[in-house]
Amino acid sequence: VGCGTGFLTMVMAHLVAPNAGHVTAIDVFERQVQHAERDMRAVRPDLLPVCTFAVANAWSFQSEQKFDAIAVAAQCATVPQNLVALLKPGGRLVLPLGPVVPINSKRADKYNPYWLVEAGAEGEPPVREERAGPISV
Repeated sequence: VGCGTGFLTMVMAHLVAPNAGHVTAIDVFERQVQHAERDMRAVRPDLLPVCTFAVANAWSFQSEQKFDAIAVAAQCATVPQNLVALLKPGGRLVLPLGPVVPINSKRADKYNPYWLVEAGAEGEPPVREERAGPISV
């Protein structure tokens, strides 16, 4: 979510390709989706068959498909529950959680910690919601 330049999309595709996995890369900005697909085509065209690129708003994104993992690159003021609902049981959502602050801000709190949500059984609340580690973005 927030595929940007496509770097994270390529990393995830590299990780899932040996296991016949698939990556769905979305961004609200069409130019970012085009950028990500163009970069993958130039750098790792072998990964294109395991990727789908789409222009979509993550905060309203819906899919019939359930996901093992969802990585969000955009700052989130709250955990997007529509994305939690898209996780398979045991699936994980990681995202930078905290106040949304412009990147050019001089505020000391503009970097937010990564947050991890692990889905419970179908229809059950998450089994884990906690800070994912020491890295802030």
